[in-house]
Amino acid sequence: MSDTLGTYSFLPWLRLGMANNISAPDMDPSVTARATMQVALDLTGQRVEEDGELSTTVSRDVELYGPGDVVGINQSAIIKVEPRGNLTNFEPNYLPYIEFGEEDLPWRYTPAAPDTALHRLRPWIVLVVLRADEFNEAGINAARPLPAIELATGVETAFPAEDQLWGWAHVHVNRDLIKSEGVTLSTDGDMAGTRLENVLKSNADHAYSRIISPRRLAPDTGYHAFLMPSFESGRLAGLGLPPDDGNAERFATQSAWASYTDRPLPGLYPFYHRWYFKTGEIGDFEYLVRLLKPRPPDPRLGRRDIDVQRPGANLPGIAIPELDGVLRLGGALKVPDEAAIRN
Repeated sequence: MSDTLGTYSFLPWLRLGMANNISAPDMDPSVTARATMQVALDLTGQRVEEDGELSTTVSRDVELYGPGDVVGINQSAIIKVEPRGNLTNFEPNYLPYIEFGEEDLPWRYTPAAPDTALHRLRPWIVLVVLRADEFNEAGINAARPLPAIELATGVETAFPAEDQLWGWAHVHVNRDLIKSEGVTLSTDGDMAGTRLENVLKSNADHAYSRIISPRRLAPDTGYHAFLMPSFESGRLAGLGLPPDDGNAERFATQSAWASYTDRPLPGLYPFYHRWYFKTGEIGDFEYLVRLLKPRPPDPRLGRRDIDVQRPGANLPGIAIPELDGVLRLGGALKVPDEAAIRN
C-alpha cells in the first residue's frame, strides 16, 4: 500500500513567476498604482567609433498585472463549488467554498509582498455569501465589463475582515510535502516549495487552490455565493472605471469594501462567478447532536451475566449460593460515578 494514501498538505499561499519579486508590503499607502519590480539588464556591445567593448547595466521598474487589469475569470479555471449550484439541503454548519485547478490563482495578482514571518498573503479574490434580501441585482451594463450587485445598507459586514482575509484561502496538495520521522512539519517553507514543485511536475492535478466563505449560515435559508475582487482596483475595473483614478486617499492594496472620500459607485460590487443554494433545516451533525437527551440508564448497562457453575475444560465451578452461580461480567461501558460527577 502506498504511504501517500490519504495524506494531505496545506499551504497558506503560493506564488509563481515574477510576482515573487514584489517587495511592497501589504496595506502600504505609498503604493498608489500597480505593484512594480526592478529589472536589471546587463548589456554588452561593440562601440562603432572605437575598437572596444561597451558593458553597462540598465535598471528599470516594471509594472506587473494586478487586480485592476482583470475583468473576468475563465470558467474552466473553476473545478468545483460547494455546495453545488441549486442544491436545497446544504448543511448549515458547513462553509461554502470554491476550488481552482491553478494552485496559485488566488494570489497571482495580489499587488503586495507576503508577510514571510507570519506566512500570510491576502488573495485578490474573495467569496461572499449573501441572502436575497441583502442585495439588489444591478445586472449587466454595456459600460461595465462584469455583472454587478448593489448591497443593501450595512451589509458590508458580510465581507471578511481585511486582516483575516489571508486565512480563508489555501493550497491543497494531495501529497505530504514535508516529512521527518513520520511527523509532518509546516515550518520549513523552502522544503515544502521544492517538494510541491516536484509534485506538480509528476502530476499537476495533485494540487489545487481553495477559497472559503467564513459566513455562518442559517437553516432553511437561500443564499447567493459571489466570487468578487477583494481589492478596490479590481472593483473599479469590474465596473468599467479607471483602476488608478488618482485619488490620493486610495492605494493599491485597499480592500474593495473600504471607505474613502469620493469613492466611486459605493455599494456596487462586480463579480466573476455566482451560484445559488439553500440550506436544509434538519439532518446536519449539529442537529443530530441536539437530539441527544440524557436519560437514566438501565441497571444492566455495561454488565453481562455469566454462568460459572460448570465452566468446563477441567475447571472447577464456582458455587455462589446467593447469586445462583451467576456472575455479572463487567465491560468497557459503565454507568458514571454520580459522586465523581458532582465533585
